[in-house]
Amino acid sequence: MISLKLLNKKEREDIGTKIQELIQDKSIYPIIVITKESDPYPGAVLRATLLFALIISFIFLYFLSFQFDFLYLLLPFLVTLLILPLTRILNLKRFALSKGEVLREVSEKAYESFYRYTVDKNQLADQVMIFVSESEKRFEIMFGKNIHPEIKDSLKEEIAQSFQAHYQKKEYAEGFKKVLLLIHEKMIQRPLEGEIEVKNRIFQE
Repeated sequence: MISLKLLNKKEREDIGTKIQELIQDKSIYPIIVITKESDPYPGAVLRATLLFALIISFIFLYFLSFQFDFLYLLLPFLVTLLILPLTRILNLKRFALSKGEVLREVSEKAYESFYRYTVDKNQLADQVMIFVSESEKRFEIMFGKNIHPEIKDSLKEEIAQSFQAHYQKKEYAEGFKKVLLLIHEKMIQRPLEGEIEVKNRIFQE
């Protein structure tokens, strides 16, 4: 799978600086996670392989005839073995993916990343994560339990609308910056306790 390379080095540095500013303001603990693909989708690979193998086999059998009957059974098997690696290389599995399957895998990967990349477990309840899965062209927004439900609902809707608009235009860096600005505006007056250690909050898998 070819990575879309959402952020270059300069963009990562700029966004990282903005994240550090938010942490130092003690308004929120933002984190950005970018992954190439949420799941290899082996089920979709198998379904796509069988589908294309069946189509190609029918085409061959329509135009070809064999002297020995067992070759009619052997042909689909051989075609399947040939199509399997091509399904992975050419990303043919996208034709066999269901929307529900993609939503489930992206959501599970986002949940896993929310805990995996938390620098300080004590800050987990105050975390806001923007998770982007390049291959599926989807993103998730997750909040810690300390975020007030009203703020969470309104902020999530605003983030989704803003980031979606930039994402469709492939203005990825601008989208992240806009999201961080929205987070800052919503959370700046929210009191937090203790000293904060500033660390890198952008993870690109």
